[in-house]
Amino acid sequence: MQQRAVRAAPGESTFQDVGLGLLDGLCAAARLPPHRRRQALHTLEDMLAPWGSWSVGDQPRFPSDISDDHFPIEHSLAVSGNDIEIRVLLEAQAQIRQLSDFWAAGCALNALLARRYGADLQRFEQIAELFEPRAGARYAMWHAACFTERADPTFKLYINPQARGREHAPAIVAEALVRLGFSSEAVKVATALRPGGTLKFFALDLERGSNARVKVYYAHDGADRRRIEAELSRVPGFSAAALETFWNVIPNQDDPFVGLPVTTYLSFTEGDDRPTSGIVHFPVRDYADDDQEVRRRVMALLEGTERELYSRALSGFAKRPLEEGVGLQTYVAQRVGHGGRRVTVYLSPEGYRVAPPRAQSGIASRRASFESTLARLEFGGGVSTEGAARGEASRDMGGLVSRAPRAVLRPRSIEDLQIAVRACRHHGVPLVARGQGRTPFGQSQIEGGVVVDMGGLGSIHSISDRAVTVDAGVTWHSVLRATAPRGLAPPVLTAFQGLSVGGTLSIGGLSGTSYKRGAQVDHVLELEVVTGEGELVTCSPDANSDLFDMVRGGLGQCAVIARAKLALVPTPAWVRHVTRRYCSLPPFLSDMRELVARAELDGISGTFHLEAEGIRIELNAVSFMDAGAAPNMANLLRGLPDPAEQTTRDLERLAYYSEVDELVTRLQANSAWDQLARPWFDVFLPNSAVDDYLAQVLAELSASEDVGGPELGALGQLHLFPLLTQHLKSPLLRVPPGSLVHLFDILSCSRRPGDDAWSQRMLARNRRLFERARGDGGTRYNIAAVPFTSEDWKTQLGPRYDELRRLKQKLDPDNILNPGLEVFS
Repeated sequence: MQQRAVRAAPGESTFQDVGLGLLDGLCAAARLPPHRRRQALHTLEDMLAPWGSWSVGDQPRFPSDISDDHFPIEHSLAVSGNDIEIRVLLEAQAQIRQLSDFWAAGCALNALLARRYGADLQRFEQIAELFEPRAGARYAMWHAACFTERADPTFKLYINPQARGREHAPAIVAEALVRLGFSSEAVKVATALRPGGTLKFFALDLERGSNARVKVYYAHDGADRRRIEAELSRVPGFSAAALETFWNVIPNQDDPFVGLPVTTYLSFTEGDDRPTSGIVHFPVRDYADDDQEVRRRVMALLEGTERELYSRALSGFAKRPLEEGVGLQTYVAQRVGHGGRRVTVYLSPEGYRVAPPRAQSGIASRRASFESTLARLEFGGGVSTEGAARGEASRDMGGLVSRAPRAVLRPRSIEDLQIAVRACRHHGVPLVARGQGRTPFGQSQIEGGVVVDMGGLGSIHSISDRAVTVDAGVTWHSVLRATAPRGLAPPVLTAFQGLSVGGTLSIGGLSGTSYKRGAQVDHVLELEVVTGEGELVTCSPDANSDLFDMVRGGLGQCAVIARAKLALVPTPAWVRHVTRRYCSLPPFLSDMRELVARAELDGISGTFHLEAEGIRIELNAVSFMDAGAAPNMANLLRGLPDPAEQTTRDLERLAYYSEVDELVTRLQANSAWDQLARPWFDVFLPNSAVDDYLAQVLAELSASEDVGGPELGALGQLHLFPLLTQHLKSPLLRVPPGSLVHLFDILSCSRRPGDDAWSQRMLARNRRLFERARGDGGTRYNIAAVPFTSEDWKTQLGPRYDELRRLKQKLDPDNILNPGLEVFS
């Protein structure tokens, strides 16, 4: 049951007591004429009805975003020369905490302002339905009243561009401006968001006439001075020099500003294509130690009589010594453009809490703590520092590495991802992107850093006859389900479809079709990536090609993949899968080489089963087909000796590619599958060495008293994938020289959870097998659970090592992106 607000008991403070008392102090300090002072108090009393009589209490019943302590009223004063304006911002309260009730309370206040004060609601009524909030919105409607010595009160209305979700804000603002008669150029200017920018408020002057303004507010997470000036440059005649003093005295620290975000607004009037004015709001409370320090900065910014006006007003408002807290003065703002320079200081009633002063530790060099920054990041999917989320992110599918992150972030937009990277860079906190957590050896984990859960970036943006554009968090399963109805599919799909696009493109992505189609990274047309500096860069074979080459298979060292344009090819709806069984290795390898040389099949791979009776070897020959047009498998397999056994089955292609996913789902439901360790071994072998290497390894693995052998464990598997190197184009997917190489996988799996001794033996085994393979000219496939040093990486990457290092130094100069892999010492 929802809690209802209650009226104050005798002796308790009410919202009216607090709001009117502070306004009266400001009016007196500003020396408003008595009739204007009475008018201001009467107006605010009307605006606070009926909830003004409710008890404030010692904590907010319905938290409001108007202030840090969730008090629903804020005061401010604006000075320009000899002029002062006093304002009050409030959120009309409702009896029950439902957005619909707060919207209704706001509309009731609109009607009161129109009836008693002549406020004009025509423009609001034209756009109201666009802004009526849905579940999840932060607020419904706010109102402001402005008081001066020369005029009757004026009113402003603030409504929420994110009422239907953050992603819809630009479209809502654009539609509202069109309905209000603004030109397409004005709409374009108002909705142009730079990276890190978020639409926060849409404000209307509730008055008639061509001078009535529409204001669009933006928040700029992690912004620096240049970005803010670029925003304000949309105002005709803007000069960065106008803000020189502001930047020098108000922040009192180097940018970027990664505490509370800097905000701006652009003000538009009827008939104008460009904004008439703009303003920068700096959240000074997050960049100062106490309010006395804020006062010193503001006094340095103001000129002449402005200092006296501000000083008197602040004295009339403050109910405590300024040095005993921080947050009474929340923002300092300066206007540019039409109307000239004006400085506004925003004041919190501190109705529920006085934030203690920060330690005097050198304000100029103070940076907001990383935890404080995390708490204020506005992510659609959230920021979690809780144990459950961090615990899950400390593990991966391999179950071999445990690394506890400081936090887990779940961006829902590329802008969110940029904010995360910038914040981590500013604080020197390492970061790693995590798709589905299906890495075998800690590739998506970070100790004491930030795990960015890419699952929130899960949209498929467009599909054409040749390409699909998807976010990095989309799974290949989702890609295939979206493209298959059109008769299209990516050229290469891994056996397990539950992997994220960004994850496999950071490694390689191989399967049975790779023998003549290459890896998934070889079929990327374009990437959008976020560098270690938080910049969004588009790369392709024709644009930023060096970055394109170092991101594909690059393990997230230079940039995080945010979005990918993937090639598509026509694909038949059915698959014919022939399994040929062999009793020994030589005929199997001979037949496989013959089929690879012909390159007539769509997929070729081998599987090894270690059984009590010995080793069972299978060659998998796959041909795609349309319904009613079965391939001539006898011709495709012509000339091969008869195997020990051969079976054929036909499957719909979607069912064929879902087999492994369905198996994993069953295992997860019926066993402790997710708690088992998987010390997988994956190595590329030159064709000249594969016969002897496999013979030795298979003999060692099968020398065990139990079926499957202790080195495979429960449900362990071994696979062989032939690869024609002419189709492998990505430079960081390092394979041995020669026209034909083989990927050999040992997919070991522990028999029970928590068998650390077994896991350590398997890691030692993997290293031993890798050394043998490297002696034969082999290289590691980078999903392998083979411990690597920076020297190993240097050998592995060969001449590409220095290229990757140079680009990392350029794009990730602070080495925050996935340093846990220790690619570079």
